[in-house]
Amino acid sequence: MPDSFGYWRLAVNLLQHGVFSQGVEGTLYPDAVRTPVYPLFILIVKELFFGFYGVIIIQEIISALVAVLTAHLTMLIFANATASIMAGLLVSANFASILFASTLLTCTLFTFLLLLSITCLFLSIKTGKHYYILFAGVLAGLMVLCRPVGALLPLLMGCMFAFMSMKQGFGLRLTSYRLPITKWAIWFTAISYIIVLPWV
Repeated sequence: MPDSFGYWRLAVNLLQHGVFSQGVEGTLYPDAVRTPVYPLFILIVKELFFGFYGVIIIQEIISALVAVLTAHLTMLIFANATASIMAGLLVSANFASILFASTLLTCTLFTFLLLLSITCLFLSIKTGKHYYILFAGVLAGLMVLCRPVGALLPLLMGCMFAFMSMKQGFGLRLTSYRLPITKWAIWFTAISYIIVLPWV
């Protein structure tokens, strides 16, 4: 696919020529259209494992982790084992997820970073531990740098958590409100965009 080739060229050119470019040799113009996280992911996995196939294998593992994370997040929010298992199974049987996991596209990594960020936010509410907010913000920033379509998601996620604190979690089973969520929602959003800012 054209997008896949573009991401692959970015990784190869960065490794071989130190230029963030989709071009072929002789036309290596710097490229600001693509964001850096997915090409860097390809570069690191390609070098540490078995080239192209190593990237696909790692993406397949990440895709499986997305199903596990979905089940864990469902359990965290609703405290219902049946709902948790069903959510994980539905995600694992999603044809689009299976297809994109075996393609050089940002979908799998983007979804993983998004779910991991949301999970950290809920863990911060459940446990009252501030460092989960830091992790969530960094992950949300990396998510935006993976796929720019998510640029407004950290803001929406921050607003959602501030609103949840006012509405007592929409009746969800989030019994432990040890954090002043509104303040930490602002911190989360700020950290997310601080991560994105150098690239901008």
